[in-house]
Amino acid sequence: MNSTPNLNSAQELAQNIEGFLQSLVKASEPVTKSKTYYAGRPLTLPAFVLWSSVLVAVLRGFTSQLDIWWLIAWEGVWDYALYNLSDQAIYNRLAVGGPEAMRQLFYQVRDGVKTRLEPYIQTDLALCSECVRPRW
Repeated sequence: MNSTPNLNSAQELAQNIEGFLQSLVKASEPVTKSKTYYAGRPLTLPAFVLWSSVLVAVLRGFTSQLDIWWLIAWEGVWDYALYNLSDQAIYNRLAVGGPEAMRQLFYQVRDGVKTRLEPYIQTDLALCSECVRPRW
């Protein structure tokens, strides 16, 4: 028996989910004022890129922080720019990033999934006769 069709359908499902997540994140992504770069402190990694990368890494089954760095610095996440950062910079940012940005991202994903799945909610489920107590 060939497991290739199952693998292909799993990859298609993951891509579909990732596309849905991308549309959710992009819809609320903060807009930068200018793309002009000035002398001084180098640009830092935006929180939405970091936490989107974590989300994509989880979805793709990655298991280490090094994989998140690889996404950000080498492969790229969605259509975000590549960031020339060391792996240690990503580790430090994950350590001190604080839970608030990740919490907001997960709430956003939760609300988006809830809205997307609302048409499929079953409201007319039958009750088991043994589960219903008689009203005497």
